Amino acid sequence: MQKNNYSKDEINLGELFDTLWLQKKLIIVITVTITILTGIYVSNKSSTYEATALIKTGNYQNSQLQKLPELLRELNFLFVYDKSRTPYINSIFNRDFKAKTMFEIKAEALSKELAVDNIRQVVSYMQSNDVNNFNRILSMKNKKISLIDELINLIKNKHPKDDHQEIAVLNDKKLSLMVTDKNSLKTAKIVGKIIIRNKPTKSKKIRMIVVAFIIGFFLSIFLILIANTFKSKKIN
Repeated sequence: MQKNNYSKDEINLGELFDTLWLQKKLIIVITVTITILTGIYVSNKSSTYEATALIKTGNYQNSQLQKLPELLRELNFLFVYDKSRTPYINSIFNRDFKAKTMFEIKAEALSKELAVDNIRQVVSYMQSNDVNNFNRILSMKNKKISLIDELINLIKNKHPKDDHQEIAVLNDKKLSLMVTDKNSLKTAKIVGKIIIRNKPTKSKKIRMIVVAFIIGFFLSIFLILIANTFKSKKIN
């Protein structure tokens, strides 16, 4: 029984090879056509320059204004996933997972200047975000100060003649909240220089043509096998 099964498999493989060999011209035509069409598309596509930069996130008094995973999700949503938006950014990612304040941006554009400008626009957005977060911290501090003032007045009104140690403690808290060092605010910045490729990226074009050739080859085989299966069913 096993020998019969092996012989059937050998016959099927032989028939399969014969079918593909008979249709070799069609395989070549489909493969070459898809490759040529991809080549035409790629050649008409403008060459792009790539810029890469290392970014340090903003902080206030050595504390992060926004957690890195949350920030990366926001930036990817705004600048990477939305292809209709300008600037166009290839990727925003944290190369070193241990680093909690650094990440990398890759931008692509028709010129070196535009690629650099794309990165600067993302950093500018981050800096604006840092200032907004800092102002939010100040607003929260002011609310706490107002609450402390209300509490002090409440204690004074209830016990006007008593010397309250509580009031002294609350005043100390109030003074600590009132101390706001704007120089401690460090907004996001580019670390080092932006690295720019001197030549337009061509490797992707070659890769696309190679992928198109492989897809065309296997697609032609797939179509021939499907057509052959339908023919066999009709004959049977």
